[in-house]
Amino acid sequence: MLSATREDPYGSVSGGKMNTDLITPVSGTIIELNGNYDKDISATYTKGWQAIIRLSNPDELNRLYTPQYYAYLEAPTWSGPVPPMY
Repeated sequence: MLSATREDPYGSVSGGKMNTDLITPVSGTIIELNGNYDKDISATYTKGWQAIIRLSNPDELNRLYTPQYYAYLEAPTWSGPVPPMY
């Protein structure tokens, strides 16, 4: 088990010419990491969960981005208003 604070890196993935850290979205204890996903960036979004984290500060859940905000961040062009972040 590994203790982590929100925004601490807990691993990394690579794809093509890019490497990126996996960032802890909430503070707590990392109970388990999913070792079954491929080590490429797209797999972290498409092949299920990344980590099981026992929360130490449940209020941080209110600061996770909304699915609409993630779509906005990923869109090469966006024609509508900026969606709510939280």
